[in-house]
Amino acid sequence: MFHEKQSLPQEERFAVTRELSAEAKLIREEVFMHEQGYKDEFDAIDAHAFHLVLFVAGEPAGCCRFFAGDAPSEWVLGRVAVRKHLRRRGLAGRIVREALARMKELGARSVHLGAQQYATGLYEQCGFAPCGPVYLDEGNPHVPMSRKL
Repeated sequence: MFHEKQSLPQEERFAVTRELSAEAKLIREEVFMHEQGYKDEFDAIDAHAFHLVLFVAGEPAGCCRFFAGDAPSEWVLGRVAVRKHLRRRGLAGRIVREALARMKELGARSVHLGAQQYATGLYEQCGFAPCGPVYLDEGNPHVPMSRKL
């Protein structure tokens, strides 16, 4: 279905799986549970989502998941994370852009997400705009955002 991309800088490659890979699980546990204190990191959505992992020089560096939304051609992006020691290199933006391209291949015309409030700038750089009021997820403020493809 998808082709692995090998021609990225710094020996980067993306892998997409239909099941939650050990690498994606490791990254999400590190970032969301250990760093940010979330308790409910894994849920039933993981069973039907696509899981994307970015590898840098063979090391799992960041991840996200994406899945079909409730309306036709509407998709949802979530769980975007980059490991702490690999941040500030533009990897999160590359992960989001790659996920958007993959969703578009699958027929997405619009994408929605719930951004942690401090990260809205990243998503705005990727074409997202706020589309609702701030809400709390496990006590952390989030902003609903969306964009057309």
